[in-house]
Amino acid sequence: MPPRVMVVDDDDTIREIAQLSLSAVGGWDTVTARSGEEALSKVSTERLDAILST
Repeated sequence: MPPRVMVVDDDDTIREIAQLSLSAVGGWDTVTARSGEEALSKVSTERLDAILST
């Protein structure tokens, strides 16, 4: 199973580029969130190895 990372950023473009880069180049399974509040709600249901807040 690939490692999982959550990308948190309020800019749609930044989230998309980070998700694409981490998935395609790094082999990470990515989850995204638009805000800290959304990230906190997802943390309780997602199994994550890392969180990237830009």
